[in-house]
Amino acid sequence: MKTKAHTPSDITLPFTAISLPKASFCAISGRPGMGVTSYLKEIIQQNPYKCLAFFPCQIEDSSFFSENPMVHFEYQQLWDMETLKHGLALTIERKQPDYIIIDGIERLVSLSSGKDWKKQALEVLQTVHWMCKEHDVTLIISAHLYSSVDERGGGRYPELQDLKNPFLEIFPDVVLGIYQASVYSITTDVSGNDPGDLAKLFALKNSFGPLRVYDCRVDDEYAPFLSKIK
Repeated sequence: MKTKAHTPSDITLPFTAISLPKASFCAISGRPGMGVTSYLKEIIQQNPYKCLAFFPCQIEDSSFFSENPMVHFEYQQLWDMETLKHGLALTIERKQPDYIIIDGIERLVSLSSGKDWKKQALEVLQTVHWMCKEHDVTLIISAHLYSSVDERGGGRYPELQDLKNPFLEIFPDVVLGIYQASVYSITTDVSGNDPGDLAKLFALKNSFGPLRVYDCRVDDEYAPFLSKIK
């Protein structure tokens, strides 16, 4: 598969060999406790470009965003669809970000109970994705996995079909799955070794390169990702 040439506005996914070209779409997935939000912040830390960041559940940690001059932090929860369309487009035009990060795209819009959830989720996803394409902006979002992953045998590694939102198997150019054995209290991996503070980053889908697994370390106390392991 042909890899697009690197440009100064490419967004790199930390501790991997994956680089996201302009207007591409990436989903970072994982079960609770795997460090998805921490990894999204790591992306911001390692990419010195203008970022429009939506972290609805991280308002108490807003200092992380305010201390970074390249980041415009938004806390806007439960828009309706029309407000999303106009409000997001206007913010993109004003701030002109190189990339947008949304930690929980489903928290941007109030999904009405009693209506087809998948249909509403698709509309939100298509709207945001289309806007980013129109403005030549890279889109990175977090994605939930089914709880059935926790009951899986073996290492309980994430797979593409575990995504709760089925449309995320189709639209993104890249899907990265984050895994930490320590979350499951696994003390011995398939090779008989203690995984300790290791984390695995699974390239579950990659339109710009191979599917492979990357290893890195995490800080158990503070949960940031620390370094790549070759």
